[in-house]
Amino acid sequence: MERKKKQTIYISGKISEDVISEETRVKFGAAEQMLRSRGFKVLNPAGKEFQEYIAAHLQINDSYIRSTHISRYSYTLMLCIGELSLCDGIFLLGDYFESPGAQAELAFAAATGMPIYRDDEFFAPYIDSNKELPFQVRRTYTARRLPKPEKGGEQ
Repeated sequence: MERKKKQTIYISGKISEDVISEETRVKFGAAEQMLRSRGFKVLNPAGKEFQEYIAAHLQINDSYIRSTHISRYSYTLMLCIGELSLCDGIFLLGDYFESPGAQAELAFAAATGMPIYRDDEFFAPYIDSNKELPFQVRRTYTARRLPKPEKGGEQ
């Protein structure tokens, strides 16, 4: 029997720090752990490996970045969206609407028809009532609940 390829999910949320804080690492790490327990491969932009990847690109391309007058933030966002494009879906942390970068990632995912998953702990009060969401992009995409965990989780 052929094994089904695990889907890779990109975590999107507010980072907005040059040096990732412990609070941000914990927040993204908890989401990564939850997604892995549900059988997904995970791309965590706040994780050590991803941050090393970004730092290496910034260092290698420093002269290009300076010569084109592109901001380091814009260049980093382009790298993140490039990595997102290789994923099978995006997972929105509850604070994504506070981050222009996370909103750009969401816009890319929506524009390309990528599955968009939500952080139900954040969204639950809005899903279970008729309350308005605290941001305006709510009608531009349909966020889904994560599928039930596969038996055995990550192996």
